[in-house]
Amino acid sequence: MTTTATSPAVAYWRRTFDGLTGYIACFSGARAGKKLERPTTKFFPYPHAVENAAAWLQAEATAGREAYAAANLFADNRKRDKRFATEIATLWTDGDGALIPAGFPQPTITVETSPGRWNYLWVLTRPIAPDQAERLNRCIAYAIGADAGGWDLGQLLRVPGLPNYKYDGAPTVTVTDDSGPVHDADELAASLPPAPAEAARARRTPPTRGDGGTPTPGDEPPIRGMNAELWQGKRLTTTDDEGPVSDDPLVFNTGTIDRSRVLWHIACDAEEHGASEALIAWIFEDRDRALGFHKFCDRSDMYRQQARKVIERERAPRATVTIGGRGAPDADAGADDRARAELEELRAVNRGIMAIVRSEATPASKVAAIELAFEAHASRPDDFTSITGIASRIHQSSDSVSKTLAAQRIVVAPHELRASIPPDDSPFHVTYETRMSNPWTGEVTEQPHAYMKIAPTRARLSETLADLAADVPEELRKKERADRGSKAEPTPIPDAAIPPCPDDDAAGTTQATEPVQVARCKDCGAVLAAMTDDGTVLTAWPDNIGAGTAATQARAFWSPSYPTTDIIGPGDAAHRARHAWVQDRVQLAAVRAELRQGFADAGGDA
Repeated sequence: MTTTATSPAVAYWRRTFDGLTGYIACFSGARAGKKLERPTTKFFPYPHAVENAAAWLQAEATAGREAYAAANLFADNRKRDKRFATEIATLWTDGDGALIPAGFPQPTITVETSPGRWNYLWVLTRPIAPDQAERLNRCIAYAIGADAGGWDLGQLLRVPGLPNYKYDGAPTVTVTDDSGPVHDADELAASLPPAPAEAARARRTPPTRGDGGTPTPGDEPPIRGMNAELWQGKRLTTTDDEGPVSDDPLVFNTGTIDRSRVLWHIACDAEEHGASEALIAWIFEDRDRALGFHKFCDRSDMYRQQARKVIERERAPRATVTIGGRGAPDADAGADDRARAELEELRAVNRGIMAIVRSEATPASKVAAIELAFEAHASRPDDFTSITGIASRIHQSSDSVSKTLAAQRIVVAPHELRASIPPDDSPFHVTYETRMSNPWTGEVTEQPHAYMKIAPTRARLSETLADLAADVPEELRKKERADRGSKAEPTPIPDAAIPPCPDDDAAGTTQATEPVQVARCKDCGAVLAAMTDDGTVLTAWPDNIGAGTAATQARAFWSPSYPTTDIIGPGDAAHRARHAWVQDRVQLAAVRAELRQGFADAGGDA
């Protein structure tokens, strides 16, 4: 499936992101009632990959998944975080069912997300800072009675041209009007009524959840193992003296929400999974806005105060913290105990790495095994793993990495990837998923391709490393070198086989091991004889010299085999040809000797 520059999504982004650069954050999730399951987020560089972004969303929608994109661009492609928001060229609000009041600044673009529900966008004459845009979005949302949680940075909005599976018939998201005026940010700010400081706090009903069925569709906790439903405001049983008071875990029997308790439990969950004080403060603020509570939005210092209370709270002793584990690690009683547990795990990881380095595995498989262990423990359920990417990071061949993984993994069905594991199972579980789009670039392919996911079978990274070191498969072990024995002294060339020097018959000879055993004239240094590794003695002056012209003799000496005595004659040309022939053979023997030595140094066979 392909898209063109005229597709509704591409035209929409080029209008709303005009003049900007950054990453488009695209999101998809499988609808299950009001929930979105198996969320996936992909980033695409804007503007040069805008068509790839549209193609990926279209492919996800064609597969029956809900598809969204963030209303603003990001400077970083790792996380849809407001801290990474770029300048804003278009304001927005999730209008839900709200209508624009008479006399209110008219939106530039109106997008119908489903019958009777709209998103509104105000294109600006110049980009503005993200925090200024967020303030204006909030003023607009409260002024027109739009979704109180649909104005913040990173807000996911439906994309024109894609279906909305929340409603029967899956209506297509459509731009109904794009002829509205372009606005100056300062003039727009002057015309907007301020957002009531206590407006959000006064809302004592469950937060509006918009088209996605969740506060922010596909929003995932920042730390693996955290309770995803609690993070999205779905699972917190509130009680009074008589027990649970509502089927909706966020709502009391009075219809109000215990917002403080929701935020507190989310922050405690994060802290128990290793979050620092700074991260907990950020989580307080993020959830306060994302869930539509806005409890402390006008007192940002409260987020840090609440984070400090979470760190210092009393709690019962719990199990030690695990790093990169399959399950949800718990915190020890007290920060000191938790820090000691984390330090011990880091030491165990270091011991595991050193054990692999000292193991009987080949050097290439040692490096590959360590990288695979880190990759498996860092991967999330929806992450795909690239063998080529791993090989590139560790400067190994893809074949070497594939060989290491093949010896240490079991291929399982997708639903078994992170299932409970027998203690004697292989270190890694691998599954394959067939897709029509590249999970990293979003490029849509004509033929389906299988992409790999990997998961560890041990709870801790240190345990996986220890397993890899303790049980090295035979195919990954270093091969024993054959005993070649000590190098024998070269056999000297027999004196009887060495002809006299043609320039001085009385001169003696001297022998030395060059590339091969060579006999030279002591006076002039001319090569008189050479002996190859197989014991063949090469000379240029045999005893019995036959007749023939110098030209015939010279040509004969360049034949593949040593010239026989019946075609060897006298003369300077014949002597030069014979000498050249011997020198050529000596050089050839030298090359062979060097190659043989190189193979020996490398541990191979000559």
